[in-house]
Amino acid sequence: MNKKLSIFILVLAPLLISPGCGILNPSKIKLTDGLYKTKTPHEPKQNVYLVVKEDTITSYKAIKVNKTYVADTGSYNRITFSDYKKHKLQPYYFSLTTFDFDVITIPLKYRFPVKEFPQQLITDYNGSLYIGCRTDIYHVSYEESPLKIYKRDVDHFAFTCGGFVGLDACNIKPWTMGNKIDIEYTGACIEYGIAALIGIQELTFGIAVGMDYLADRNHSYWIYQNKPWLGLALGLNIN
Repeated sequence: MNKKLSIFILVLAPLLISPGCGILNPSKIKLTDGLYKTKTPHEPKQNVYLVVKEDTITSYKAIKVNKTYVADTGSYNRITFSDYKKHKLQPYYFSLTTFDFDVITIPLKYRFPVKEFPQQLITDYNGSLYIGCRTDIYHVSYEESPLKIYKRDVDHFAFTCGGFVGLDACNIKPWTMGNKIDIEYTGACIEYGIAALIGIQELTFGIAVGMDYLADRNHSYWIYQNKPWLGLALGLNIN
């Protein structure tokens, strides 16, 4: 592997052990039991432990004991349908910051001009493992139906930044090799870089900046070897 890829791995490594990324959460899209941060209209941001049931959400104040947050069962707030009906409470916001493990693909790449060759739009087959730090935000409100029945509505969105590394099928032609070879073939490339993604419900998408490393004996001829590109990234959360 070349020097640039080694540097990328070294840059990515501290992200994996960053304490700001919290703990892994098995469910990112749905609001489930667990430790969150919250901000209410009348209180500052604080850590809470949520117990989510069909008709109520109970929010316990989380206190730190021996570097670990535990729920203070003597200090809690219960959000129920009846509270919204009687007091017209404001919506609640809960946030969660965790490590993010995704499988991403980059269906569209924009390659910058190289030498006498113009910019290129590439649609190669590729797939990468993405690792980053992700913040999920849940907006909880209750909507009244025409039948005077309150239904909980949870809007979810997220944002994440991190690095990726994976495999790419690159279309190799004589002109991209400086005419050093006279055959065309699909080369196995290692793609790597950084990405910023946004999650809205089940959909994750964003922008990637990366490079490709042709992993065969012709890599020294390839005009796009380790040249930067911009890409559209689509992701599937796997943790």
